[in-house]
Amino acid sequence: MDDDELLLGYVSERFRNKDDVEVALLHPEYRFDKRSRSWRRIQDVKQEFPNRGYVTWVKAPPEAENDTVWLFEYSEHDHFEPDHPRHDRYRIDFDRQPEQPIEVIKVLASDEDNLRRALLRGLVIRFIPSRQVYVTIDDRSWIGPLRLVQKEKDIWVLDQGLQANPVPRVIPAAPGNLSILDLKGAHRRFLHLTPPPLPSIGQMDLADDHLNLKRVLEWCRDRPKMTEALHLTKNAIKEALNALLPDDESLWAQRVRRARRYIERLEQTAEGISAFEEALLALPRVQERLAEAEREGRAAAQEREEARLIESRQELERVQDDLRQKINLLSQLRQEVEEWERTLANHKQQLSNQLDLADEMLHKRIAVLFQRPAEALAQIALLRAALGINEVQANKRVIPVNSARLMPPETALRSGEAHIADQAQLLIMMRQGMTAIGEEASLAVKMHSAFTSGLVPLLTGSRALAAFETYAQAVSGGRVVWVPVTPTMLKPADLFGDVHSVTGRFAPHPAGLLDVLLFAAQPEQSDKLFIVVLEGVNRAAADAYLLPILTCYSAMRNDYIRRALPIVHPGFIEPSNPYAAAARLVWPENVLLAGTLVNGAATVPLAPDLWAYACVIETGRGRIGQKNGAPLQCAEVTLQAWTKWREVDSEAFQEAVDVLSELHSADDDAGFRAPAAILGACARLEAGMVAHAGSAQSRQFAIRSILAPYALATGQSEAFVQAMEMLGVEIGADVRDSLKAIIV
Repeated sequence: MDDDELLLGYVSERFRNKDDVEVALLHPEYRFDKRSRSWRRIQDVKQEFPNRGYVTWVKAPPEAENDTVWLFEYSEHDHFEPDHPRHDRYRIDFDRQPEQPIEVIKVLASDEDNLRRALLRGLVIRFIPSRQVYVTIDDRSWIGPLRLVQKEKDIWVLDQGLQANPVPRVIPAAPGNLSILDLKGAHRRFLHLTPPPLPSIGQMDLADDHLNLKRVLEWCRDRPKMTEALHLTKNAIKEALNALLPDDESLWAQRVRRARRYIERLEQTAEGISAFEEALLALPRVQERLAEAEREGRAAAQEREEARLIESRQELERVQDDLRQKINLLSQLRQEVEEWERTLANHKQQLSNQLDLADEMLHKRIAVLFQRPAEALAQIALLRAALGINEVQANKRVIPVNSARLMPPETALRSGEAHIADQAQLLIMMRQGMTAIGEEASLAVKMHSAFTSGLVPLLTGSRALAAFETYAQAVSGGRVVWVPVTPTMLKPADLFGDVHSVTGRFAPHPAGLLDVLLFAAQPEQSDKLFIVVLEGVNRAAADAYLLPILTCYSAMRNDYIRRALPIVHPGFIEPSNPYAAAARLVWPENVLLAGTLVNGAATVPLAPDLWAYACVIETGRGRIGQKNGAPLQCAEVTLQAWTKWREVDSEAFQEAVDVLSELHSADDDAGFRAPAAILGACARLEAGMVAHAGSAQSRQFAIRSILAPYALATGQSEAFVQAMEMLGVEIGADVRDSLKAIIV
């Protein structure tokens, strides 16, 4: 690695980012001084490496664990934001990846055997060593490079894979090529960046005693003179080891010495154990204790056998009691079955008697009909007329109605006095109009941003209807249709119309929603805007009757997807009928959808999925009795101009998405969670409003209008408040209480 602006530091934190990529934060501690060829400690890390004193390492390898030491170079981040507290100015280049320095571990061992046992049993190291280390034997020799693995906390042992082969033994590095650095309270020794190769002075076998002895025996087997002496007994092995002449190389001399000492230790241990056993058994007290233990063992065995016999008898008694209970239960069930059989026989006899009586009465009635047919037919005709089924056909097919025609409400036939093509001029007019009805001027921007973002604004408060009237006066020439929602609505067709159960004819809803949609889809009306307002959306279950309509309405903005809403089967409407399009209804792009929410006991909680398509806006925040200005002039906007206005700024949208994505960046499973569709709707609303208001105001409005009601609907109020504190957005308790009274 080049020493140009080279740093040494450790991994302070490791996590996965929003793209599921491993990221490590390197904390610089030392900078390499090229003139003195030494490491210099960095005094103020946060000042030299803003904002947090880290260097970001994207796609960090698995070995980049916390507290591991690394050599690295760095470069400036392309998208560094000084005002963002979690951004770092510097990062690691992909073509210059960090490397771990070679570390020297000093072990206090009197000889090679003690060093080997220490490496196999474990060294006490209170930090994470580098992947390559040298271990000191004495002042004249090192062994390595080695790899240590963690056995337990602060205990590191030799990698088992390195025990299979001997490791090099080298001359220690010169003092000038060794640096002693203080890292997190530990004195660490590292070789310089490019040290000269350490001369080899032999090898050292670190295998355990069993593996070492096996190697010596295999080595002996390859020598014919040694084969006859090896009969695999301890004495034979000892004689063979004494006869070995380890003159091949120093490695085999080490192995032979270790094998001899191992055999001697085994013999000494065995002899000591035998002598101890004989001396122990010769003691009278021990003999008495053994005899007593034998007696106690026999007594305990007898007690266990007697206890097992008692337990078996008790188990047998329990089984007998259980069997008696089951026999009694079986007897009761048999009695109940016999009782049911007698009851069933009585019911059969009664039913047979009733059938005979009904058959007799039927024959009498038929005889009467044959005797007086004119009187019977007259009674049937009167009954059909009273029920209104005289004209119903056998198969309830359509009765052609040539007079059927579209009848949109009168409010859908209005027209504006002027056309507006400038969005800024439109907002000025709407602000004046909102002020004229006693509302805040900002309500105009909120409603307009919701409509242009493709969302359905749901207004609450006493001036909700007046606000929609004012908006329609400026945008659609006053063309607004009011559709009341009733508690009995259970499906989308309840808003449009349904097939009459008696006549078999399709009857459109009297509010005229279907009429205005079909009327707006006509070519001569295609460049005019219409507004449909559902009054009291929460009077019925919105997830049942409204969500299918919202998905159809949102598809209107998509050029690749066109969702059709089936209202009635085509077989009930003739092709020439103007309502024939209701069989596959597509929402026209020049019809805007909105709604109002009411507060009362007879309301239904709104489904959480609703907030992927809608947002809540509160009215009535103006001062009581405050009305300024003249009534708004009636004007309208063409569909062509509206289509340009509803294009969302991609940069603002992406910025909003990045900010909202931080809500899911935390590892805490108990944090606030929202689906991507909800977050996307919130980001789209913020991006649509940011062109007409400040960024902070737009973000607070979007979160308050979509994420706040979603959090209330899903029971995440506390997690939502904590998440908003992290984003710096304040949602007061009064706001949450007012929304909860309407939404939940």
